[in-house]
Amino acid sequence: MKLTMKLKFSLDKKTYDILREIQLYSGKFYNMVNYDFRNGNFMSFYDMYNNYKNHIRFKYLQAHTYENALKQFSKDYKSYNALKEKYVKEPKKWNKPSFPRYKNENNPIDAIFAKTAIRIKDGKLLLSIGKAMKKEKQIKSLEIILPEKVLDLLKGKNIKMIKFQYNQKTKEFKTLIIYEVEETPYKETGDKMSIDLGVSNLAAITFMNKEDKYLIDGNVLKSKIATYNKWLKEAYSKEMKTTESKYFKGTKKIKKKYEDKKNYINNYIHQASHKIIKLAEENDVKEIVIGDFRTIKTGNKIKYFVQIPHTRLKEQIKYKGRLKGIKVVEINEAYTSIVSSIDLEKAEKINANKKRRIKRGLFKTSYGIINSDINGSLNILMKYDKYKNIPMLVKKVRDKGYQEYPIRLRVV
Repeated sequence: MKLTMKLKFSLDKKTYDILREIQLYSGKFYNMVNYDFRNGNFMSFYDMYNNYKNHIRFKYLQAHTYENALKQFSKDYKSYNALKEKYVKEPKKWNKPSFPRYKNENNPIDAIFAKTAIRIKDGKLLLSIGKAMKKEKQIKSLEIILPEKVLDLLKGKNIKMIKFQYNQKTKEFKTLIIYEVEETPYKETGDKMSIDLGVSNLAAITFMNKEDKYLIDGNVLKSKIATYNKWLKEAYSKEMKTTESKYFKGTKKIKKKYEDKKNYINNYIHQASHKIIKLAEENDVKEIVIGDFRTIKTGNKIKYFVQIPHTRLKEQIKYKGRLKGIKVVEINEAYTSIVSSIDLEKAEKINANKKRRIKRGLFKTSYGIINSDINGSLNILMKYDKYKNIPMLVKKVRDKGYQEYPIRLRVV
């Protein structure tokens, strides 16, 4: 299983300039293939490789970096063809795709180094470059000094590839270190956990064989997004008045604020997924089922619902669960929020009744009031189990006629 570690190194000017050159030369090969394909000169990957390797810039790159530029175009071209086929079949449903764009300084290709070009020695990251570039720059390899914390993180890691991605807004490189870990076999025994994703309650969690119920707080994230959006709105308004135009180049402060917003959201989602997997481990869970609301989210006008990256949260739960041997599956959550889990109603249109959501966050059942997100989580769990078993929490409410408040967990 391959994982990615995101880092930001402090690069000296020489290393920075060389990485930009590698991007530029890789982009040239991408553009050459692109030009030939646009003019009907189609070829296999093998023919691509041999066709351009006599170019003067070939010796400036490592073979794997050259290959990556060609592979990237092949991938983009296949994607273009797939979208084109869909457009031809259903032109009203799909937008007409455009041919892969040419690469330039504003749209660069990643600078990639494969396993054979990567070494860590004497606290430095050493990256091999092409022979012609070594001679021109009078260096043996690129050298990046690694802080002790980074060295500890990379210790024992089976590094497969390193990517340097250029951020046009900040003029900085983000480093992606891709490494491989052994997969843990899936657990054969254990409980089932259900997750209903939302906004104020980022995740509502229930179990099949336990009465416990949790709400992962989303209000902090929602509030922070609102604060960032307010600042950006005021900054944009100020710039529009200054430039007397709604078309203006973003200032450094605006770009920095966008980056801060993105980093905060990413960090929050990481911590939330970590907390969820920790709960799964503590409760001996072998399987997690998550409600899939892709069709619900499309076209949704609730701004925070759209801005919170639920898909990223699901992906992180999946890969972190895989590392612990926990299987993670998704199931369509249609009607799960408007049928009563306590009354053992199936999540079908015939049982749907929106009026039972008497107040935001509360759902009315024949046995009393229940948290609406917990109700949704229980319905997702029973729907996945095909209504063969009744969750412990449902049994308790049906027996005693009441339920305790869910435990609310803060992320940060």
